[in-house]
Amino acid sequence: MRTRIFALWLLLAAATAAAFAGNRISIAGAEGAPGDVVTVMVSMESDTPAEGMQLSLTLPEGTVFTGDATALGRAHEMRVQGGVRGGRLNLTLFSLNRAAIAAGSGKVMSFGLRLGATPMLADLAPEAVLVGADGSRLEVSCDEAVLRVNGAALSLPQREYGLGRVALGEPRTFTVTVANTGTDVLNISGLSGAPEGWSLAAPLSVAPGDRGAATVRVVPSVRGRDVTLIRFDSNASGESERVIVTSEGFGRNEMFLTTTAAKGGEEALVGMTLKNYDGVCGFTAKVELPRGFGYVPGSFAIDGARAVGHGTTATVEEGRDGKTTVTLTAYSLTNKPFAGREGTVATFRVLVASRNGATLGLKSAVLPALIDSKVTDVASAFGGAYMSVSSPTLNVARTQNLGRTPVTQAEAGSFSFSNYGSESLTVSSLDIDDEALHLSTPLPITISPWSSATLSFTRSDDARGELRHLVRLHSNDPDTPVLDRDQPIDRYSPNELTLEADEADEGDPLVLRLLMDNNDDIEGLQFDLNFDASLAGTLVAEPTERAEGFRTSVSRMADGRMRVVAYSMGGAIARGSGPVMTLTLTPATACAEGSYTLTASDIVLGNGSMENLHSATVVPQTSLTVNFFLLGDLNSDRRVSSTDVNIILSHLLRPDEVAVKVRAADINKDGNISSTDANLLIRTLTKGN
Repeated sequence: MRTRIFALWLLLAAATAAAFAGNRISIAGAEGAPGDVVTVMVSMESDTPAEGMQLSLTLPEGTVFTGDATALGRAHEMRVQGGVRGGRLNLTLFSLNRAAIAAGSGKVMSFGLRLGATPMLADLAPEAVLVGADGSRLEVSCDEAVLRVNGAALSLPQREYGLGRVALGEPRTFTVTVANTGTDVLNISGLSGAPEGWSLAAPLSVAPGDRGAATVRVVPSVRGRDVTLIRFDSNASGESERVIVTSEGFGRNEMFLTTTAAKGGEEALVGMTLKNYDGVCGFTAKVELPRGFGYVPGSFAIDGARAVGHGTTATVEEGRDGKTTVTLTAYSLTNKPFAGREGTVATFRVLVASRNGATLGLKSAVLPALIDSKVTDVASAFGGAYMSVSSPTLNVARTQNLGRTPVTQAEAGSFSFSNYGSESLTVSSLDIDDEALHLSTPLPITISPWSSATLSFTRSDDARGELRHLVRLHSNDPDTPVLDRDQPIDRYSPNELTLEADEADEGDPLVLRLLMDNNDDIEGLQFDLNFDASLAGTLVAEPTERAEGFRTSVSRMADGRMRVVAYSMGGAIARGSGPVMTLTLTPATACAEGSYTLTASDIVLGNGSMENLHSATVVPQTSLTVNFFLLGDLNSDRRVSSTDVNIILSHLLRPDEVAVKVRAADINKDGNISSTDANLLIRTLTKGN
């Protein structure tokens, strides 16, 4: 018999005869629950008798051949032998007496399979060899079938999760990705093996072939490193895979500073808040205060709602960088913990001597608590806080000249100051290093942000020259509560010269008056008279009644420049105003008509101490007009006519009513206007001369 089977296998392997297109083998699908035994039917449709058949297919994972295979229908006289090798099921349908499967269609055999534990959908893809009645190999095709293992299947693409640092007692969640590789909807309802406080946040349903996120709610309870293993409760077949969760548990014990908005120049309250999981019984905190912020001694206090009977200490260390480190300690001799779990535990005050906000830093914090009967620092976090500051800002030039002021005036000048800050600025008082300089603006004076005000000063003495004063302003500007200001004042005694001039006719000398306005007694004066070089000639200086007793001298310095000196052997020009000298300039050549400018320069007004008391900053200057002159031209029309005769005759008849230009009407040049002058004028017109 074995020899016959072996010969049949050789026959099947070697057959190469022509095939018939109508041969088809099909497998009926099967389904069941995990672990069930199912029977798979094999049918054949053929156009010619077949003496044998070999069928081979790959078994799905977990599926087992039961060893039960039976010939059916048209092949009931034949036998079936089967086995599994390399994961493939091989079935041979043969006959020892060369019986054949008649042409036609129907079932030819069946075989049993035990389904695996994992629900799935798997393809059964057979391959077949068919041998005809004459021993030739027939062409055959195979139809696939589906093997279905019913049920949901839970798979974990990722099984390990790290939660990092977790705060004890504080709920948190994390998500686990789950996949349903089964054929039915996967329903996850809870956790297995989870510690107390762990739970599935909500039931989860996952469709076949899909993925979902299972949210796990955790309440950490283990201090330090912890490894937790959990499983999901579900309708999946078999035991689900375990999820490994690692974490590092710690007690949340945090201290932070809290601040409120502060005003520059005032004190501000700083809070110290404590959020504690453990029974914290005290603390030591190092607070760093930046430049412009100072600790108020004795201001550190424990909040009565959270602590009773705790002692306190505070030490202050000034740094070279202007920063201050304050070490604040609260303690309990009996290790009594603070009441409550969150809130302000202590306060202290700082003096804000700055107009700018800054961060108050918490450099370190030690929070002792009894852990397993041992005092342990349980601080998990600490930090400072930013304090915003609103303040006035004094803005004023450190040096500003009050101006040039004569000693004859009491007003010495003023200057403005501004507030560039966000709070009202108050200048409360002002110190001046000279009693003669007085502030005439009432103090204190307060101005709003981005506003200005003026401080006015007067001086009560006759001190002269450039005087410098130190003015010290006291304000509520936290950065500059005291500001020193250099205050120069230029005081002078007014002693000034002025030039005046009359009009002149062509050929006449030019007459000027020198006036002086003096606050001091003047015992001598000197100046240079400057004029157009065309006016060069002689200059005569005659003192007026104000300068009685003065002697004068005139020196030629250059063409168009004459130096005049006036001095007294014992008298002085008293204080006052008015002319002090008449200047007569006689050009060597008659000057043409026009306007001429004359100025006085290099002025010296001296006293008995040989000081120059001249104070004017403007050069004395005058404009002198020289008019056209024609003898007999009385109406200034630049010709002699009968109109001029009528004018002189009218003047002779009514001298008080009709005025004439004396020099033009004095035809005979005897200094008088008479009928002789009229006759000469008529004769001139008659003779045309």
